[in-house]
Amino acid sequence: MASKGKRSRTPRRFPFDGLIHVNATAAAGATLLVTVAGSQGFLILKGKSVYKHILIPVDGTPLSRKAVREGTRLAASCGARVTGFFSPPEYEVLIYGEYFPPDLLPREEYEARAARNAERILAGVTKEAAAAGVTCSTYFEASRMPWEAIIATAKKKRCDLIVMASHGRKGLSGVLLGSETTKVLTHSRVPVLVVR
Repeated sequence: MASKGKRSRTPRRFPFDGLIHVNATAAAGATLLVTVAGSQGFLILKGKSVYKHILIPVDGTPLSRKAVREGTRLAASCGARVTGFFSPPEYEVLIYGEYFPPDLLPREEYEARAARNAERILAGVTKEAAAAGVTCSTYFEASRMPWEAIIATAKKKRCDLIVMASHGRKGLSGVLLGSETTKVLTHSRVPVLVVR
């Protein structure tokens, strides 16, 4: 008589070049395994797909564009949708004593420029997602601390994975990872996939 136990499923393998999977915690009871062979790594998912909505923070750098490619490839592989996110710096006026910067942009002009820049940067996410056949939305929010904005957006948009570059415009300010990435890894309750 045949056993009525659960049938074993063959793990699904998704190839990724140069990815490190970090902070892969609670994922609806699914098993996550990561194997790295040479320069190519594989994210192996057993059972149902664990990711439904992937947040991809970007800053316009080549490495962040690589994170977009890898994030959309992952989304296409597991049927997830993506949200591209950009966090421009908040408008700030630094006044020293009686000195007022003569080239200071009015707030309205600064915000208009920031919005145009965000649209330009996020257009790359939309284009990459369309090429991969992935549903995509974009969102931007000015912040003095981009890592906080990334975590808040992941929560607000109910994302179950963050895919981001190991460092951005500020370079390698951490030992291995950029400071924003390190802070997201430290404080996020959402799993983070770091692209290097």
